Amino acid sequence: MSNRYRSAAGAIALLLFSALPLAAQDPKPNLALTGGLGNVLGGLGTAFEFYLAESRISASGGLGYWPSGAGCGQGTFSGAGALRGFAGGRRHRAFLELSYSLLAISCDLFSNDDIQRHYGPGASLGYRYTGMDGFTFTAGAGIGDVPGDFGTEALILLALGYTWRR
Repeated sequence: MSNRYRSAAGAIALLLFSALPLAAQDPKPNLALTGGLGNVLGGLGTAFEFYLAESRISASGGLGYWPSGAGCGQGTFSGAGALRGFAGGRRHRAFLELSYSLLAISCDLFSNDDIQRHYGPGASLGYRYTGMDGFTFTAGAGIGDVPGDFGTEALILLALGYTWRR
């Protein structure tokens, strides 16, 4: 092999091997902002989510508006917190979520204006898609334990948003 071909082969090999670390440095999720419908979004609301532990765990806080129901004449604002553990790849991921959120509202029999908020712990399973452009879709369902004599309530989550990567 002539020196010219050896130099070209060496240059190609150098380019290929230098590109390998770039391919291995797939950016990981860092921060997400989502909005939609769900207990961890405070009802109809939004949430910020911070990723930890190499993006396998996240913590989020949500604020939103819980519509009227259970004989109440008005809705209420609420907040929520959640921890998620993720499994899967960078784009398609399953998660287990532990949350503390508003699970139900009730009103006094004599006054529809006196709203009682019932917060409690919950556990959900879900799915998250995060596109390379940052588009994020999240769906989940689970069950929450309402304190007192209220039993359990279903948890839901349907949200769209954006995820920033580092």
